[in-house]
Amino acid sequence: MALSQRQVAKLAQIYPDKQSLKKTPSDASISTRAPTRIGSNNSLFDGAPPRQQAKEEVLEGDEAIVKKPIVTRRRVLFAIAALVASWAWSRYMRRIINSCRKWGYGRLSLMCGAAITSVATAIGVTGSSQFQQDPSSIPQKQMLACLHPHGCFGLGCISNLSGEPRSKHSPLRGIFMGVADVLFNIPVVREFLLLLNARPASAKMIEMLLADGKSVALYPGGMHEQMATDSTQERLFFPPNLGFVRQAMKHGVPLVPVYNFGENQVVGVPEWSRQATQIIKDYTGAAIPLPIGRWGLPFVPRTTHVETRMGGCVEVGSADSEPTDAHVREVFMRYCAELHRLFNEHSARALPSKVAAKGLTIIWRGHEAEDLSEESVKQALKKATVNSASGMQPLTCKPARSRL
Repeated sequence: MALSQRQVAKLAQIYPDKQSLKKTPSDASISTRAPTRIGSNNSLFDGAPPRQQAKEEVLEGDEAIVKKPIVTRRRVLFAIAALVASWAWSRYMRRIINSCRKWGYGRLSLMCGAAITSVATAIGVTGSSQFQQDPSSIPQKQMLACLHPHGCFGLGCISNLSGEPRSKHSPLRGIFMGVADVLFNIPVVREFLLLLNARPASAKMIEMLLADGKSVALYPGGMHEQMATDSTQERLFFPPNLGFVRQAMKHGVPLVPVYNFGENQVVGVPEWSRQATQIIKDYTGAAIPLPIGRWGLPFVPRTTHVETRMGGCVEVGSADSEPTDAHVREVFMRYCAELHRLFNEHSARALPSKVAAKGLTIIWRGHEAEDLSEESVKQALKKATVNSASGMQPLTCKPARSRL
């Protein structure tokens, strides 16, 4: 291809270090060195051709433009292979999520648990638990452990419990933790949770684990309790149907309350944040409150110590696939009584004095009129004992005078 003097001068400005560009078309045609050939065009400079990837020279008027091909066969094949591998891995992960068996190497799981504890400590959230201090006090049988309170993120509880399910020396070895279903749709987070023996906290999954003889830990308060997190008081919320009690009764598994003292104090949630979170939840079905922590910054935890304590077993009797509402209520009342006992035993030492002085407030959603204070629960249990002996109607609680 013959080039004009103007085109040669233009290319000389672009490639000043290439002496061959300064030659005239006549000189270039009689050059003793053969130009490198790229594709179907002759290059204007000497040197070895690029490996596997061609450069096309397009001359438009007086401009010389060098373009690289964007789509190549190798890139297309690589993209297809990546999509197929991602799809296959997602299907494999879904089978693991819906199974009752552990996944991953135990040492890798312990490393993940240690990483969570280290990160929590680095940002100011320390913890201690009864599982390390007094392992002999933990019941060595199948149970349904109920974690309270949820807090904004459950950071303290996760830090204290993350290494227990896969540790050979832990009294909670083999226990499965129920977490929000949506977290298993996030790659990397999904694998991280599976290493920690976490599973979706759905009724189907909990029933499958209990039927397989596994112990399970979950948050009965769920998202509702998470959104209502208040660092100035201790409030616990329970679902209207008491599904966790029914699951335990269906399989004859005792209920065990586990209280994380200090979890609500990790961050604060202002009222405007709760309102905004509720609006987001109404439109999307899922929401995370915007917490305010240290130095008034969002998502920065305060310097807090979270102490995890386990209560006694609340027996539910023999397995009953269809328990009556009266029996469910009676078991729930006994669970509330044990929860109050556990709170009163450790709150003065493990909580700020102002928070501990307010006591524990239990709210049964859909039954807010019922007073679930310690005294009212004790009276209800006494009536339940008398009624069961005389064959009378089930117990009821006194209406609450003031809830907030």
